[in-house]
Amino acid sequence: MQKYLSLTFHFYSPAVLLMNNDLYNSLSDTHRDQIDRAAREAMQYERRYSADIELQLIDELKKKGMTVLEVDVEEWKQASAKVYDEFRDKIKPEYMKAFIGE
Repeated sequence: MQKYLSLTFHFYSPAVLLMNNDLYNSLSDTHRDQIDRAAREAMQYERRYSADIELQLIDELKKKGMTVLEVDVEEWKQASAKVYDEFRDKIKPEYMKAFIGE
């Protein structure tokens, strides 16, 4: 087992919900609204579940002797700012804004 875990929060692995666009558009407004509502509810559940399970797993790792380090996220952002600048012109602006939280 590794000795250290750094909590950098630089990665999020979402559960992706996909549907054929033609099928979605062929549905009634009522059915699309139901699907949209269910997707939002699933998203909220997944995020809560992920956060809860992450805390449980970190606690288990600590109990097994792993040293868990909390990283200064602002310092991390400043240190990696050059990377964003390097790719800013290669990525759609709306994606870049979403990625860096602008």
